[in-house]
Amino acid sequence: MTSILIGITIILSVPYCASRRSSAALRHTVWTCAILATLLFAPLRWIAPHRLLNGALPVILTPPVNVSGVAGGLALNVAGVAIALWITGSMLVALRLILSTMRLRRIVREARPIGAGVFASSRIPGPVVAGILRPVILVPESSSSWTPSRRRAVLAHELAHVRRHDPLIFLMAHLATIVYWFHPLCWLAAARLRAESELACDDAALHVGLLPSGYAGHLLELARTFNPQPAIAMAPTTHLESRVKSILDPAVNRSFAARRNWLVASLITAAVIAPLAIFNLRAQEPPTRLRVGGNMQAAKIISQPKPVYPPEMKAQRLEEKVVLDAVISKEGVPVSLSSANGARPEFVKSAVDAVMQWRYEPTLLNGQAVEVETTIEVNYTLAR
Repeated sequence: MTSILIGITIILSVPYCASRRSSAALRHTVWTCAILATLLFAPLRWIAPHRLLNGALPVILTPPVNVSGVAGGLALNVAGVAIALWITGSMLVALRLILSTMRLRRIVREARPIGAGVFASSRIPGPVVAGILRPVILVPESSSSWTPSRRRAVLAHELAHVRRHDPLIFLMAHLATIVYWFHPLCWLAAARLRAESELACDDAALHVGLLPSGYAGHLLELARTFNPQPAIAMAPTTHLESRVKSILDPAVNRSFAARRNWLVASLITAAVIAPLAIFNLRAQEPPTRLRVGGNMQAAKIISQPKPVYPPEMKAQRLEEKVVLDAVISKEGVPVSLSSANGARPEFVKSAVDAVMQWRYEPTLLNGQAVEVETTIEVNYTLAR
């Protein structure tokens, strides 16, 4: 999980390197590729063959096992709690999107058609694009009083969203925030994607011959706080000042993102995501018994029955820490178990009986299964 979070952080940091001198359409392309990469990264990480970058890695150091004298005592499952929190957060974020989508669909169903793909509704104060597969443009009922120039400006902007497939791209951004709701960079990336989209559509509107000063005036007058999650509003107040400055600045690069730009952005994204999905980064860990060189994948415990507290020791309320030296075979089976700290024989026998039933994933060295030495601690404690 840590490697996935590190990978997502690197992927979402790359678009910040895009030059502000490039066009908004190109920057939007880069952000789109980055967000798509976040959705693909975890599946690729799981299915791709892994290789380790660190050639000097510690062998297994099995964590201590605590055995309580209280029957039915359960250790806190940290991983289970983390998964439960992640699922809960994802469900809450998804619920917000679902409710907004349902509300917008009702508005579209009740809207009055006034043109090809254009609908009027009294339930919205500003123009928006709604829908994923078949996007439509929604305008307020007050649009009947708009001047021809304002109507042209609005339609030019909203049609740019439709042509650029922005509703589908924004859906990907919403899915990324649902999966990685706990990652602040994911939310920042979604916000930057929306901001660059608005700038790109402003540039597209100016390309049809609209005067920058007149278009900026329409944008300011249409600015509203209304901005439902699944819809695309022409004039959300967020970044409004920067949009007006960009519209009025004659030196701004307003070129479109050509197919070759999409290809280059996709190749760069693939070049970033491929090594992150394939290679594992492993830090040196504090003191271990033995180190081996080469590409080694540390073994993982897949089955770990808990030792039974010796009844006679429990009756005498005796406690003990048993330290075992062991060898994990190529098949992941503990062998050659021996006491390393002179613990009482009753405790040693209980620990050995349990550890002999443990099973590991085979330890790999340069892709080959090897035997590995390890130290195992079993702590026998009684409830106070």
